[in-house]
Amino acid sequence: MYQALYRKWRPQSFSEVVGQSHITDTLRAQVASGRFSHAYLFSGSRGTGKTTCAKILAKAVNCEHPINGDPCNECASCRGITDGSILDVLEIDAASQTGVDGVRDLKEEAFYSPASVKYRVYIIDEIHMFSTSAFNALLKILEEPPAHVLFVLATTEPNKVPATVASRCQRFSFRRMSEDDLTGQLMRVSASEGIKTDRTAAEYIARLADGGMRDALSIFEQCATSSTDGVTPETVLDVCGLAGGETMRKIISAIGCGNAADALAAFSDAYSTGRDASSVINELSGAMRDLAVFASTGSPLGAAYPAFSVDDLKTLSANFSAQRLLDMLAILGESGARMAFNPRPRTEAEYCIMRLCCPTSTVSVGECGDNSALIARIDRLEAAVAKGIRPTESTPATASKSKTEKPQAKPVAETPTPNTETAAPADNGDNLSPGVWAQFVSAVRKAANPMLSSFLFSAAHSWNGSTLKIIATNPGAYATLHTQENSDLLHKVAQSVLGEGTNILITNTDDTVHTDPLADHLKSLSGKIEIITK
Repeated sequence: MYQALYRKWRPQSFSEVVGQSHITDTLRAQVASGRFSHAYLFSGSRGTGKTTCAKILAKAVNCEHPINGDPCNECASCRGITDGSILDVLEIDAASQTGVDGVRDLKEEAFYSPASVKYRVYIIDEIHMFSTSAFNALLKILEEPPAHVLFVLATTEPNKVPATVASRCQRFSFRRMSEDDLTGQLMRVSASEGIKTDRTAAEYIARLADGGMRDALSIFEQCATSSTDGVTPETVLDVCGLAGGETMRKIISAIGCGNAADALAAFSDAYSTGRDASSVINELSGAMRDLAVFASTGSPLGAAYPAFSVDDLKTLSANFSAQRLLDMLAILGESGARMAFNPRPRTEAEYCIMRLCCPTSTVSVGECGDNSALIARIDRLEAAVAKGIRPTESTPATASKSKTEKPQAKPVAETPTPNTETAAPADNGDNLSPGVWAQFVSAVRKAANPMLSSFLFSAAHSWNGSTLKIIATNPGAYATLHTQENSDLLHKVAQSVLGEGTNILITNTDDTVHTDPLADHLKSLSGKIEIITK
């Protein structure tokens, strides 16, 4: 009878377990010395070997000829436990037996000596599903167990196991397996089973398995049976319902350029080929996650999306700031959550993509608000200032001028150069010029969390040649700017922009509160500049 690969390739000894040497080495040493505990708590995510190690431990403590703590798998005890014919080793599913009655029966049965082997072993899977009364009933026998009884409790949610139970067990935490371990095991299985497998495809499966060997083998088996040409990257993407790297590259490139038409066209192509809308958004979220990590750290730490190479990450992340990527991840998370309840998931997905392409469609500034649009807009304006601003002729007055009138030269705004030797900022009455104030705000944003600079947009300011006064009438903004850490940072930035000897005064009241010229400047420029992108 055919056996699924994850069952056929289940390890039968500690030495065959992949990626959990910190646990298997300890258990093997305990069995070899005879100093094993009466109760163990195995915790970890799905498919990492909890139940497998529990069964190996049951064989090892009952083996007639153990080999350095490993079961021999040849004696009658090992063979009987493997095929399930020895009833002294019981596997209990706590998810289907949550009540106290089953635990009471277990307690009564546990006091009888085992019939076929030295130790009666109870393997209780998903122990966190027990009711409170069931845990209380189990607690008594864990406190004073018979000498011939051994308990192995397995769970994916150890936080739900009462501390009174966990404290009476030796706890082992199973790790998610690394991509290298999973890839290596898949290649060994493919070689043994005679399945032609591309190593890149095995790496794709390893990423999709999220650290679980059972998931990796299940995906691999499904790919192997769906294609006669072996397991290829294209097979993996098709079987798992993924849009693929080329589609993701098109969508992300279009988002970086703000081209909603191309992004929606790429999504529509994937949707028309049978890809689920929610899976495309989840795929995009994984790809954006990898871009955000790469933009923040310079390396693809624990990459979640299989179809992107390091070169892809480097090329695509160049179009975004790290903050913009984090904001887009938040938007993707919101859309993914709403999609589960939306009867029109395609509409939700397209709405999400349009929001990603148009970060400046809405601007909200607040202490707890989403400032992604504002940050993206500032990025664009800073890029324009760095390259030179060219106003466009958009007013009727300009258009109605006489054609014979000689046009005036177009002004070009230049980024002010910081002067660290003498304070020589341009001034506008009692205020800094918009350009110098914009440079100060930009320097604050780069030196600290962008949220800090956002408070400066709601604040007025004045300048007397030596002291920069920041008037924050908003209580929240004042409380944030006035902290010792933030005021020191503002003072340091002011000295780098306005010159040595510059003082900072942060207040929440002023008799001569001036309007913020930067806000007016940004408002006037919002529709009148052209950002030349290469």
